[in-house]
Amino acid sequence: MHPEIKTQWEKAEKARLKMLQLIANATEAQREFVPGEDKWNMLNVAQHLIQAEKGVLWQFEKFGDGKGKKANLLAGLRSLLTSLLLKSPAKIKVPKKAREAFKPFDKQGYESVKNEWDTLRNQMQIWAENYPDTKANRYVFKHPVSGLLTPTQTFRFLKDHIDHHIKQIERIKKSEGFTDA
Repeated sequence: MHPEIKTQWEKAEKARLKMLQLIANATEAQREFVPGEDKWNMLNVAQHLIQAEKGVLWQFEKFGDGKGKKANLLAGLRSLLTSLLLKSPAKIKVPKKAREAFKPFDKQGYESVKNEWDTLRNQMQIWAENYPDTKANRYVFKHPVSGLLTPTQTFRFLKDHIDHHIKQIERIKKSEGFTDA
């Protein structure tokens, strides 16, 4: 795996494991606690991340063979701005066009969610390990806001996206009605 891609991959995986640990440490009732109308519980947050990453993998498999355009400075700046936005305390709405595609639907238990995410990440890792090192500066994913991203930028986005939702989990835990038991 290209060293820059590997670094960002490992950071994205570390963030995912942190998210899963936060959910694993909660009771079943805490995992299913909904802090308000039209709000997500902890498992819904994880489902959202899985659905988003399924979209990434789909694009990797469809467009990520190294034949994409070479990255340019503007794409790098858009990627950086998205990263800064995700790190900010701002609540971010999924773009309307993508909202329904990334809405969690199924009621799943923790083990089911974890297994689905593990399987997805294994597929992503295989893709990343087989991606040609000489094509690391090529676009492989089109983010609905950031636009075209390289593999390194995509894995950085995945890490920042998870970190953003870890803050959401922390807000859920501080919500009125959430119990420590």
